[in-house]
Amino acid sequence: MISKCKVCGGNINAKEDAKYVICEYCSTTYETDNGKIDINVSCNVNNTAKKKSLLPLLICLFLLVFVIVGGLIVMSLMKINTSLEKPEDNDVSYVSEIYEKNSELQRNENKNTIEEKNNKPEFVYIENVEEQVKLIRKKYYSTQNDLGALNVTQIGKYKIYKNSDGDIKKVDFALNSNAYDVCYYYENGELYFVFAFDGKKENRFYIYKNQIIRWINEAGTVFDNEYNNPELQKWQKIIFDEAKLLKENI
Repeated sequence: MISKCKVCGGNINAKEDAKYVICEYCSTTYETDNGKIDINVSCNVNNTAKKKSLLPLLICLFLLVFVIVGGLIVMSLMKINTSLEKPEDNDVSYVSEIYEKNSELQRNENKNTIEEKNNKPEFVYIENVEEQVKLIRKKYYSTQNDLGALNVTQIGKYKIYKNSDGDIKKVDFALNSNAYDVCYYYENGELYFVFAFDGKKENRFYIYKNQIIRWINEAGTVFDNEYNNPELQKWQKIIFDEAKLLKENI
């Protein structure tokens, strides 16, 4: 006997001796009575197909809700982070204050960099160091031999030797009782030799074009064009800072 399935409307053909019949279209199961199917009073309807058809929809709805909620959480976190790092756009005074402070710091940094560059001597490699040292020694011995004929003036710790034209030839400077006495030698206003002595140890500095071209240290070691020597750099700073101070006060 052929009946219509009340779930999907498909034809159901039941055999006479069958107790159950299954719809071949939607798998709904019905009880039979000697091959007769009563659609209105059928029992044991299998809803597996319905459940299976609804499962993908439920999964999609769950994923959609998850994505929406996750997106809202991420947006909230980003908004909180932005509010912590950046002031409100309408807080013009705060932004202006920060800008002015940064600008002032940048100006001071640039100024210090320029001053440091201007005060830092530019070293030039000297090839004929020995020839220049011979000329320096010649001027040194000439000044030493004429000390008795030079005019001497004492200003504090400075003992100044000048020729008859008023040109400074030599300056003795006693740092203190426990340190070096330093002698500065000049020719035409230019420093060319410095001698530092503490009674036992001595350092000699030969200067050409405002840079130390030769240094003979306490051990008698000779350094020529040693511009990257840290110890010599310290001596260079002491010598030229003091020479600058002498020039300003004598």
